[in-house]
Amino acid sequence: MFSAAIQSSDPVVLENIRRRNVSITEMIEAATDHDLREAHSLSEIIVALPGDTLKSHCKSAADLIDAGMHVVRSHQLIMLPGAEISSMESREKYGLQTRFRIIHNTANTYSVFGQQFHAPEIDEICVSSNTMSFQDYLDCRHFDLTVELFYNDGVFSEIQAFLKQQGIAVFAHIAHLDRRVGENPLLADLYSDFMEDTRELWATRKELEDFLRQPGVIERS
Repeated sequence: MFSAAIQSSDPVVLENIRRRNVSITEMIEAATDHDLREAHSLSEIIVALPGDTLKSHCKSAADLIDAGMHVVRSHQLIMLPGAEISSMESREKYGLQTRFRIIHNTANTYSVFGQQFHAPEIDEICVSSNTMSFQDYLDCRHFDLTVELFYNDGVFSEIQAFLKQQGIAVFAHIAHLDRRVGENPLLADLYSDFMEDTRELWATRKELEDFLRQPGVIERS
């Protein structure tokens, strides 16, 4: 396994989060090294970091795809209690707007000493900032799904190898697919469901907790 979690390749974002990455050139050299060529490579980025934009988020993915990473996975920015990003100073400085969500597969029924109860886990995530609108955030999530489906794990590696032979950037192909997926009825439904789930957010933790207390809500989750 060759892993490189860069969070972002954008210099503004990296300066804002006080992070230095291995250069993309060095990453490409490592990924194409003879001893690592057959290794499974993984890199991760985070959407909506301070200073991030739709363009820079997609550029980060493009840099990793061009570097030949086998998996380019995008994560949402979780506002962990106590982390600097969660401070009021950071929220105000970068205009960070957040929403609350239920963590997938945590709305289960548990039984302890004969008593059943629910303990869904809740995350606060950043969904916009002074450089990324909520619509841009949604567009990033749409694009991330396209990368997951059509690039990660080499499902279409033969097509990608052909594109490289023809001098066509793999990222350009992925971006083209992202613009056209709505033309396929099956993919359109899949993306529609994904985006509906992406928008399933609450403005405050209390609103989400009140929603979960409504009869039958947990059972449907």
